[in-house]
Amino acid sequence: MLRFKGELLCDLASRLGAVSGAVRLATQEGKRPFTGRFPEDQRERFRNELLPFANALRELGLTLSLCSMNRLLELVDNPPVRIDEFERLGAELHRRVIDELSACLLWRLSSENARYLAPDLMGPEVVQRFPSARDDVEEAG
Repeated sequence: MLRFKGELLCDLASRLGAVSGAVRLATQEGKRPFTGRFPEDQRERFRNELLPFANALRELGLTLSLCSMNRLLELVDNPPVRIDEFERLGAELHRRVIDELSACLLWRLSSENARYLAPDLMGPEVVQRFPSARDDVEEAG
């Protein structure tokens, strides 16, 4: 079971929207054609937007999405960056995140019940005195 914080999922959605919006702005500012190239000053801005997004993917365990993100970062790191290629990889990343999240079940656990997933249900003193009972107690919940 993978444990992560729900706010990471919201942050991920927000960052995906921010990157998508930034691409739209970059392509519409100055009426640049979609097949054009990113100006050098925009490259660093995009990279700074993508890095926290990559960290969120890593923390959520979305490894396939992280592969798509790495391709996007590689594109940004190797100028000239073509806007149409950036858009294509960004759309691929978006689809990959959705696909990966749809392949798993997400459950919400109340704070009240979260204690049942704590690493030491018995507390450190009991674990020290009765180490062999640890597995039985954890399985029993």
